Parts: sequence; structure tokens; C-alpha cells
Amino acid sequence: YKCSQNSDLTKRARKIEDLSKQRDKLPITRYDCNGVLKIAIVINSKTADIQLYHDLIHDRPERISVNQEIRNFIGDRLHQTPAEI
Repeated sequence: YKCSQNSDLTKRARKIEDLSKQRDKLPITRYDCNGVLKIAIVINSKTADIQLYHDLIHDRPERISVNQEIRNFIGDRLHQTPAEI
């Protein structure tokens, strides 16, 4: 897994033609932190090898709250794929 703020994960913004669906939100700040979490599970010995690399200490991303109505909407559709929702 890569750090969610790793600059390697930067994607080019895409505009959707339907104006009602455009969000125009600011992108998160990205860093050259090389943050990686590697987990290897060895079933036979019931052990896990965990390696964490992070070259740069940076600010955490801003937390975004999700209201209860949205949580309920998602909870009611756990059996569906995102495309089906």
C-alpha cells in the first residue's frame, strides 16, 4: 500500500461535461514521501512480515466528515458494487 498523499498517486483532473456533477474541489497536498506499507502473510507459520517505509514526515490529510444519511445509504447497499450504486 502507498501513502495516500504520495506524489506517485497524483492523477490529472478530468472535467465532466454535466455541470451538475462537477465538484471543483481542491486536490489533496501530495509529498515525495515514498510512503509504503508492505505486508506478507505466511500461512504455514501463522506469521506476518510487515515493512513500513516513509522518508518524510508530512501533515495528515484533512478529515472529511460523512453524515449519517450517507452512511445509511452505503450501509444499505453493501452487497452492491460501486458501479451498481
